[in-house]
Amino acid sequence: MRYPTQNATLILMFVFIISSCIYKPAIKQGHILYLNDIEKVQVGMTKAEVEYLLNGKPIVTVNYSNDYVYLFKEENYHNPNIARESSRTTYPQVPDKKLTIYFDYNDTVTDKIIEDFVYPSED
Repeated sequence: MRYPTQNATLILMFVFIISSCIYKPAIKQGHILYLNDIEKVQVGMTKAEVEYLLNGKPIVTVNYSNDYVYLFKEENYHNPNIARESSRTTYPQVPDKKLTIYFDYNDTVTDKIIEDFVYPSED
């Protein structure tokens, strides 16, 4: 015959074992940009419209600037199939392009520029 304390001990052990299972939440690491979405960004659009087209605000923002800067891989933004495949790789994706969207004081797009992203030198 089991004592009530034995049952309580078994229940507590079971709860601790179950609660100690590791849960790894999905953490958003960046945006996947596609060329057709980037081309839809036009002068005169609002920030809300740009955020909708490009799946949200840039991951890194600058407090003193009203502009948005997105970093991305060139092959990802040309072909959605490559983007899906490369997101499954184990090595980190190093951005090689930079999309800068300039806004005026009314938060409407005044210009957008796609250029090569150059890492700062360590000198």
